[in-house]
Amino acid sequence: MNPHRLTAAHHHAAVGNCTAILLVLALAPLERAFGLERVIVSTYQAVSGAGRRALDRLRDELRRELAGAPIASDAGSAPPFAFNCIPAIGEIDAGDDVAARSTGEEKKVAAEVRRILERPDLQILATCVRVPVLRAHSESVVVELRERGASLAEVRGALAAAPGVELRDELARGVMPTPRGAAGIDGIHVGRLRPGDRPGTFAFFLAGDQLRTGAALTAVQLAELQLPAIRSAAGVP
Repeated sequence: MNPHRLTAAHHHAAVGNCTAILLVLALAPLERAFGLERVIVSTYQAVSGAGRRALDRLRDELRRELAGAPIASDAGSAPPFAFNCIPAIGEIDAGDDVAARSTGEEKKVAAEVRRILERPDLQILATCVRVPVLRAHSESVVVELRERGASLAEVRGALAAAPGVELRDELARGVMPTPRGAAGIDGIHVGRLRPGDRPGTFAFFLAGDQLRTGAALTAVQLAELQLPAIRSAAGVP
């Protein structure tokens, strides 16, 4: 999205937040074609995003639930993953203002999307939810474009032409983004594209493998971008 930021002077590059990376793959072509005014995103993040222990815990909880031994959810304890949705990922600060009531993951998604798109003024409201999915995150996205006259066909065309984006948008035929369908792929699936309630507003759903696109693939791509500079510094043709 911003390869010009990586120069020969850089010896380290951080892989961004996996949820933000999946989102930016869909937002970047819209920002370039129409400009973004506002983004509202609700994420449905796989348990694998919390690590191997969390995956093991989910599998154990599922076995126990299906065996007729439901998991107790006591006040103050971590809610179970099995057959549940947990609308909090990361720490929550005490306080009543919007920033304090957002979780660490929600703050991170907003901050990193702004940084990658080089849009510090972009309005972003994120709600991050952990869902009992093994692998691949999903996101429900509403964008408000600066170009109010953008048509559905134009938005569809911008997404279809974007690198790393595959449109799966034939609901009548059952073709849509799902985490199971996106697991193991590079890039993201985007679908359920539809106009919003006012001009320039559009909604869509995306799914992507956060372990590949959001982590491993991004690290490889950063290394590939830096390889010419590394070879040059080492005198290797």
